[in-house]
Amino acid sequence: MYSNDRLIGGELNFDCMIFVGEPPDSSLLRRKMGEVSYGLYASPNFVRKYGRPNSVHDVKRFNGAVYSRNGIPEQWSLYHGRKFVQATPYEKFHVNEYWMAKYFSVEGSAIGYLPDFFVNYEIASGALIPVLPAWRSKKTPAYAIYPAQRHRNPRILKLVDMLCKHFDEFIRYPGYSLVKTNYDLDAKMT
Repeated sequence: MYSNDRLIGGELNFDCMIFVGEPPDSSLLRRKMGEVSYGLYASPNFVRKYGRPNSVHDVKRFNGAVYSRNGIPEQWSLYHGRKFVQATPYEKFHVNEYWMAKYFSVEGSAIGYLPDFFVNYEIASGALIPVLPAWRSKKTPAYAIYPAQRHRNPRILKLVDMLCKHFDEFIRYPGYSLVKTNYDLDAKMT
């Protein structure tokens, strides 16, 4: 995570960066890849043991794994139609990465406010379930941003094109989406 000041000031040397949210005004080029949203998730064991909130106002009675960026806790901003609520759990765990928030949620110790793409596997496997699924965050744009001089690099352009074209697949499985899978294994064995 880098501060916007470092990004705008050109202090960072990079080829391409994924930026979630609206990037700051700068000379950097950007292409929108897609959008992400957040919801509340807990393990089935957590729900069996502690129950589930009946409303977003009930969330304060439950343990939460709260992500903090630069020491500032993330707000659990939730919308249902035009209704907006800032859910505030009992902040049992303060974490500085979503992996730990997901860990405490899967382990059954807390509710987590997590990006949907980040819990896709856990939901499919039954390790997490949505809590108050009608209440969601607003969709937040995700951009590929890169310095203007990288626009002439065909490798960077191909990467950005692939990220934009396959955003949904990439965001759910980032470690595997950009790996070439059609290798000729017989040719490599000889």
